[in-house]
Amino acid sequence: MSFRNELFYITHIENIPSIMKNGIMCYERAKNLKHKSIALEEVQERRDRKRIPNGRLLHEYVNLYFNPRNPMMYKRRAYYKEICVLSVNPIILEYEGVVVSDMNAARELCKFLEPKVALTTLDFNEIYSENWNSVEFEEKYRLRGSLCAEVLIPDKVPYEYIQCAYVAKDELKNIFKEYGFDKPVQVKPYIFFR
Repeated sequence: MSFRNELFYITHIENIPSIMKNGIMCYERAKNLKHKSIALEEVQERRDRKRIPNGRLLHEYVNLYFNPRNPMMYKRRAYYKEICVLSVNPIILEYEGVVVSDMNAARELCKFLEPKVALTTLDFNEIYSENWNSVEFEEKYRLRGSLCAEVLIPDKVPYEYIQCAYVAKDELKNIFKEYGFDKPVQVKPYIFFR
């Protein structure tokens, strides 16, 4: 399997008006905006201290996933009525300063790659795996990291790069209508482990 035609951002639905106005902001910039975080605090503490080689602090990048149905989503599956996944046009990979991680970027042994190198070397069969279960702890840990491979965008993702939104239930589409969201909204419960 090769790279697919979209990248993904997991967020709380209440953040949609801010994203429509400001784009998807990196963690550092979002601190100055009213928003609802779905981040795992213990992971954010690790990310807060991490610097990208030859780059900036990890929190100065927006993190997009290749696969939205990953361990992060699994940990947030109980909030399926409150969160959504935004599909981002992969043309953003051509943005200056973009970096790709071969696993969860907060991990110790994570490699950071230029997009062109990443797209030819990452194991997308593994990244798009259905699950990360393994009887061997080391293998399970490695798979969990791989499914969370990230595309790191400096500062923000402009709103025009958002292609559509995915939600777990049909009635959640109405919230997007109320916000005036002008992109398609699709119901895909599978992404949300439903």
